[in-house]
Amino acid sequence: MGWDIETIGKHNLDTSSVEAVAKQLSKAWGVNIRYGYFRRFCIERTPLKIIEGDWNFICLGEIKCKTSDALYTLTDDNYSIRDILNQINHDLTCVNWGRRAKQSFIKNMTSVDFFELNIFGMHDYAEKYPEVNFVTFSLIFKESILISLYHDPFRWVGFIYNFQEDCIDCDFKSLNEFRWYLQHFFSAVGVSSIIYFPDQGPAQLILDELHRSWAEIEEYIMNGRYYDDSCNVEERKRRDLRRIIDIPSFIKSKKPEYSEYRSNIFTDDFSDIIKNYKPQPKERKPEPEPDYPYKFRNGIEELNWLYYGIAPSEDGDEFSFLED
Repeated sequence: MGWDIETIGKHNLDTSSVEAVAKQLSKAWGVNIRYGYFRRFCIERTPLKIIEGDWNFICLGEIKCKTSDALYTLTDDNYSIRDILNQINHDLTCVNWGRRAKQSFIKNMTSVDFFELNIFGMHDYAEKYPEVNFVTFSLIFKESILISLYHDPFRWVGFIYNFQEDCIDCDFKSLNEFRWYLQHFFSAVGVSSIIYFPDQGPAQLILDELHRSWAEIEEYIMNGRYYDDSCNVEERKRRDLRRIIDIPSFIKSKKPEYSEYRSNIFTDDFSDIIKNYKPQPKERKPEPEPDYPYKFRNGIEELNWLYYGIAPSEDGDEFSFLED
């Protein structure tokens, strides 16, 4: 299983409600967003009883954008729990419990509040607009936001290869295009600098800390405290191999940071590309006409040609096998 890139930053969004987040993201990124929650738990009235839900998506509203046909779904992870607690005035002593519901409900009462954004029909949208890069997935916490893009030219190993001495992409074209799109989407929600880290190895533990304040997240990352939490003894021994690389400074100096260690951390304030770089627009290429040596009168003839090597006869009455 390959390693992928995670990118996070400190946003300026109002996270007081799922509706507030939906309105801000729709305006910032110019997309349609339906927002709601998954029905993880339900409440029955006679007698008062909390049971496990059916996990159906309950739509609370939709924010429409006239300039885009991209549709996203934004979910409030703990909405179902908060809604039930409000209905019973936070008094759990007055309710009965369905099978397995109590333990799960109480456990999730103390879980972290966050919002999750996903695009609907991702591959269909990508096929319709192949020249457009867009957000496919995002996690929004109280102070931090994680963003994933559809057109990602690298996985983690390909990404860190840009910073090694044998890198062949010395003009950083692919890297800078990737960074430009990240800057475009992050800056729209108030992020001025971001941190890159892998989703595997000891650094994957950073994902468990995104509910904290941004100051705590930065301290956790920059001091490598995720090594302390790692259960992999061998990885903990390699803590001193870790590097923190500032991307604009690296590109300016072009001094390779050679390291075979995968768990380096990268920071980026995009200062070198904000004014000096813009990706070339990608032209949509027309679909080429099929290069068939025969004219087909119906789909059966074409099917025979493509799959069985049988060409239509000149008189149209019979088919003939093609010679190898």
